[in-house]
Amino acid sequence: MSGLRLAFISFVRRPVSSLLAALSLVIPIAAAGLMATLIENSREGFRRYDTTLDAIIGGKTPDLQLLMASLYGIGHEENIIPFELLRHAREPMSRKRWTLPGAPGGDADDVVKQATPIIDFAVFGRYRVVGTDETFLQRPEPHANPPSMARGAWLDGPGLAVLGSQVARSEDLAPGDEIAARSRLTHPVSGDPLWEKVLTVSGVLAPTGAAYDRMVYTTIEEAFELHRAAIPLNLMRQVRNETGLSYMLIWLHDGQEERLRDFFDNYTVAKTILVREQLEWLERLIGGGRLLGATLVAIIAGLGMLCVMTLFNARFEAMGEDLAILRALGHGKSLVASWLLWEAILVWVAALLPAALLERILSGLIAGSHESIMLHAPLVWPTAHHPMIWGLTLVACPLALVVPLLRLYRHNVHDALKGM
Repeated sequence: MSGLRLAFISFVRRPVSSLLAALSLVIPIAAAGLMATLIENSREGFRRYDTTLDAIIGGKTPDLQLLMASLYGIGHEENIIPFELLRHAREPMSRKRWTLPGAPGGDADDVVKQATPIIDFAVFGRYRVVGTDETFLQRPEPHANPPSMARGAWLDGPGLAVLGSQVARSEDLAPGDEIAARSRLTHPVSGDPLWEKVLTVSGVLAPTGAAYDRMVYTTIEEAFELHRAAIPLNLMRQVRNETGLSYMLIWLHDGQEERLRDFFDNYTVAKTILVREQLEWLERLIGGGRLLGATLVAIIAGLGMLCVMTLFNARFEAMGEDLAILRALGHGKSLVASWLLWEAILVWVAALLPAALLERILSGLIAGSHESIMLHAPLVWPTAHHPMIWGLTLVACPLALVVPLLRLYRHNVHDALKGM
């Protein structure tokens, strides 16, 4: 009789013990796989942004908050800056002081290649509705791939909306359909949205892989309607007239980063964040989180192995008489050791599929959250690191037999048969 057959018979005839052994592996494998998936997707999520961007100009909010709102579409940018700053961004800037272009002593240089206005003012379901202009479909670099229309046309008048690819796909919308957008600002007395409008979908953007896919775009004039209603109610203290911006997307001439920051940070109510600089900080944060996550994965796997080792040791205690009878019938220790090793592999096989399915289900449930940057990258399953986790657990299962095998080779047949 082979060790594999003995292992199969033992595995089937002890269903409760076998089930507990498999479950003790299912949970750590699923937990380790899920954590590894989220860690890897968090890194991938941070890499999904408009890589052509050089800077972002917005209100004086924390840098990370402005970066998350503008670059990744996480949350909303609440602060407003004067719309007049868009004109200054698009014109030459003074080196030392605030002057209009061409004024005496202005020492003005071209700094910005392109400035695209964004007004984050409304929502459609769980998606942001932003006002912008035609420069959104442009990028100053010839090698850059700007957002483009997959279907329909760009905004050419009021009452229209262009959908990001993910919005159109998840909501099953196409050009000609209508959507109901409403402002995030509400009336302080009635609680009703200050701006509500049914917008006709004029087009759908091609997938970009960035936050642009999760937004709805309309004209700047639609946002100004909200501003005109909000300012008399003292809901937009930062803006004195009916025009304001949430932030601007900036593309710079080479070597003009400090000039841009000096101009806006020192002479305006706005602030400048350099995309590359902020992303370096994010990478450091992610690196620390990845190390912590890897440590937790190792701890979870280790606890799972301890559980398996405890159960195998208990099974060995229960099989003492069986082992003694086999030894008395002339079967050597190598057959018994083969039996135990095959039984460990059977436990791993029984645990692998339920663990993979559990991890898949949990990944799908967590992916329903739209407020986490780590989940804005598609959850690919199974990813490349799962075979590594599965392989490590396959190696670890026989390692869990170290104590039972040591006890096997010290097993006294005569003592085990006493009293039978």
